[in-house]
Amino acid sequence: MSLVRTGYLAVAMILAAYAFAGLRTAALRVRLSLVAMSVAMGFALYFFWNTLVKRLADLPLIGSLLGTPPTAQTGSGRVTFWTGLLKAGTDSLQHVLIGRGAGASAVLNQQLFGPIGSHNDFIEFFITGGIILLGAYLAFMIWILATMVRLYRDPRQSQTVHLCSVLLIGAFFGYVAMATTDGITLAAGSVVMAAIVGMAQGMLHTPGGTALDAPAEADVALNVGQATG
Repeated sequence: MSLVRTGYLAVAMILAAYAFAGLRTAALRVRLSLVAMSVAMGFALYFFWNTLVKRLADLPLIGSLLGTPPTAQTGSGRVTFWTGLLKAGTDSLQHVLIGRGAGASAVLNQQLFGPIGSHNDFIEFFITGGIILLGAYLAFMIWILATMVRLYRDPRQSQTVHLCSVLLIGAFFGYVAMATTDGITLAAGSVVMAAIVGMAQGMLHTPGGTALDAPAEADVALNVGQATG
């Protein structure tokens, strides 16, 4: 799966989160934006359907739905070299625990398949530092998701912030999709997720006082926060 196709999936998750958030509000401008988005997506699918099918047909799940049998090159060969990397990373207890060191995936892939990266952050961290580094990465990802869920469930926040948190959760799962199928954590694109996490943390600690809060919403949120405090 190339970065472009991974981007399709990430954008689809964000749009799905936006649709979910939009359906939970009665704001006319949000409902109208959903209608506009639906019309735009309909036109895009109509005019680019054949191109999209061609780009996505070699992915296992979509390919099976379209009647395309899997091959060694399914998903641009991702499954093949992921399997090879996992075998190399589990061939000894030492490699399972502490990995093979930085750059090991590139060396292994060079030996097995050619000059390609792992295209999967989870496998990359496992090959590099074993279950210790992978566990630290998973804990960090769980903390990011927990931050966004806390923001969504925080009764001190305004409705606008609650809806924004749904979008942030959609962006998180889009990020996970890209981390799983292409690798993004060690790329410049991860700066976007860092900014999103920083924004979520800032809103958590400034209920009713964020840039998203209208004055009336801010007053309500602050009153709720004082009442629950």
